[in-house]
Amino acid sequence: MHAARYIRTFGLSNAQSLLRSILYLNAVLAIALLVQSWSLLPEQSIWWVLSMLVLSACALCFLAGQTAVFPLLCRLPWLWRLFPNIDGDYRVEVCSNWSAIKTGLAHRATDDHQGGLAVFNEMGVARIRVRLASVDMRLVRDGCHCSETVMCLPRKDRKTRSTVLFYIFDSVPPDAKSLDQRHLGAARLRIPSERFPKILEGVYWTDRNWHKGLNTAGNIRLRRIPC
Repeated sequence: MHAARYIRTFGLSNAQSLLRSILYLNAVLAIALLVQSWSLLPEQSIWWVLSMLVLSACALCFLAGQTAVFPLLCRLPWLWRLFPNIDGDYRVEVCSNWSAIKTGLAHRATDDHQGGLAVFNEMGVARIRVRLASVDMRLVRDGCHCSETVMCLPRKDRKTRSTVLFYIFDSVPPDAKSLDQRHLGAARLRIPSERFPKILEGVYWTDRNWHKGLNTAGNIRLRRIPC
């Protein structure tokens, strides 16, 4: 049980450290092969054999982890538990506290309600691309990139041990003449423990017009678009 928990955490958080270690190992093996080419080591020495085996394994790891093959592997049994299968396009729906700010009722609940249900507005399409060492997310609205990810990282929740996706984004108004301003934001999305998650939900907050006390926050929902 402890080993499985460690593997899940390792797979989500330390892939970059793993790849960095592989890079260092490749450098050492490259030097060994160079020495071999200069005939400073015996022919077909153990160094040569090990070097070729490890270099081949590293090449396979790169092809499987840093290309479009990786999202396909994340759909396989057992692997999706280590690496959540969230690669794809999603419709972004947001329920913001902006209406409360506009009416000067910031002390009330941040959600708008109609008949007890929160009102979500569609904001565009989020494109999530997952690789072994990185997760990238971009928001597209009216065909223009209006938000790019500064940092995106899946983690295990300390309390529930469920998988969550933390990300920081840089939002740029698509219209240069827009009265809106460029701002940073962050979000925390819960990833369902499913082989093919269809909905990611959580909360977001921004520093938009913070000096005027107008920084926004609210609920966010990502609905996967069928391929």
